[in-house]
Amino acid sequence: MASAGTSMLRCVPGVAACALMLVGCAIPAGSRAGTLGKSQGWAHFGNSLANTRYSGLRQLTADNVTHLRIVWTRSEGLAPQLWEDYPVVVGRTMYITTSTDEVEAVDAITGRVRWSYIPRVDFFVAGAGALPLATNRGVAVSEGRVYLTTFDDRLVALSAASGRQLWQTTIASPTLGYTETAGPTVYDGLVYVGNSSTGTGVRGFLAAFDAATGTRRWLFYTVPPPGQGWVPRRGHHGGGDAWMPPTIDPSTGMVYAATGNPTPDLVRSIRPGCDPHADSIVALTARTGRLVWSRSLVCADAWDYDTSQAPFYFTLRLGGRAVRVVADGSKSGRLIVLDALTGHVVSESPYLTPYTAPHLTPTTRGVRVCPGAFGGLEYSPPSYDPVTGSVYLDGVRACMRYTSESAAAAARHRRGHPDVGGSYTLLRTPRPIGYLAAVDPATGRTRWEDRLPLPSVGGTLATAGGLVFTGDDNGKLYAAAARSGRILWSIDLRLPMGSAPFTYAVAGRQYLAVVAGGSQLAVVSGLQTGGRLVVFDLAGDHAPRRRVG
Repeated sequence: MASAGTSMLRCVPGVAACALMLVGCAIPAGSRAGTLGKSQGWAHFGNSLANTRYSGLRQLTADNVTHLRIVWTRSEGLAPQLWEDYPVVVGRTMYITTSTDEVEAVDAITGRVRWSYIPRVDFFVAGAGALPLATNRGVAVSEGRVYLTTFDDRLVALSAASGRQLWQTTIASPTLGYTETAGPTVYDGLVYVGNSSTGTGVRGFLAAFDAATGTRRWLFYTVPPPGQGWVPRRGHHGGGDAWMPPTIDPSTGMVYAATGNPTPDLVRSIRPGCDPHADSIVALTARTGRLVWSRSLVCADAWDYDTSQAPFYFTLRLGGRAVRVVADGSKSGRLIVLDALTGHVVSESPYLTPYTAPHLTPTTRGVRVCPGAFGGLEYSPPSYDPVTGSVYLDGVRACMRYTSESAAAAARHRRGHPDVGGSYTLLRTPRPIGYLAAVDPATGRTRWEDRLPLPSVGGTLATAGGLVFTGDDNGKLYAAAARSGRILWSIDLRLPMGSAPFTYAVAGRQYLAVVAGGSQLAVVSGLQTGGRLVVFDLAGDHAPRRRVG
């Protein structure tokens, strides 16, 4: 077992089916085998409003994780590709979205479909016809309604009981290049969304809508209009997209969002400086959208190093006092922890992936840079375990060759078209791999780290049973001991994972689930993609029969 501040590194071999089982691991303090904690469903993107992806369920432990069995599966449905959904579970109903924005409500025990909703979506008007990259990362459920964003920029409210459409409203104009792929966040009568455009140079934004009517309440742009601030007058540039759901903290009254890179991605010469509010965590007042603070994680970005993870918050003991903090990671490969009220830096991790020095700016002749545009730390949501005090992150170790276009060429960029400002190519040497790491958020130090055979981009899950789960592009789902990082179990699902595992309990039984079938890095690497939701529980005598309550 590693103590805080020490570093452990081990390689995970390519294991078959359910074969990997390492014995002799202690059950972490605070867990009790065969019992359930108070948490039941998975009601939000990150389980709670805090987005920590931590579950108090403890029926599944280090002692019995090797007895997990598949109890039901479900294919994506229409046009399976890049399935990156983050389902939610409310009561006994699981709400799923597909890459083509279909919503399904299914029985969380059996997988039986209760209702489905298929919107009419124009995938070609938005993002210059970006259908091959279209995806949907989930819905929000609140007060008997299901809230969906569509690729062509609509916010739709459905009846949670029947799937009947209640209302829809326009978020932005798809003809300008705006798209929506992230799920919304709902709290206290408002639905919060950001734009997740396909790098078309539009102005990133965050917005809030009335949850009952769809009326927009406020709008905050993350970048200035053309010709103001750092944004050039020519070329239709912008960026600062919000790729994942905003995070609400009722205790501070703020909404936190992570923003993507400025555009053009690779031509830094025409936008000197830090490009405020791009590559950043921004904190806004939840009711009015007023900017409270902003913290840039990459200054100045020329490598497509989005801060694309959904922020998450928790309370740390620092110098004998309790401090509310908000944390996030960027594709540069670092985790940052900030004071949630002020934005001041509490800690920063080292780069969790090889980071080339000097870090070369792209040129028209091309440069080699690590990490590449796929991270580092991708959109993959981390988890935070209050028992171990660790943040668990999965990521990518891969390098790219960046080639920029000239400033003159960047100025000719057309509205609605990709605004990369050049190109980047995945390098096969060194071979891209993944990792799972535990970081001390108070100091930024790495407590332990596991190497994974291929990149890991979906995210992590931590549980009160002392376990951490993640998947990778190798098609494996892994369970690790939360305190030591020792891999206890894995299963080969034969599809890369672009989503994080989640867990829930119904009728006294804990379930583990994951969406398998895709990530954009898997597509670039030529791996098979598809779409399959896989649900597990504990088999036989290892499945407690005690009912909840």
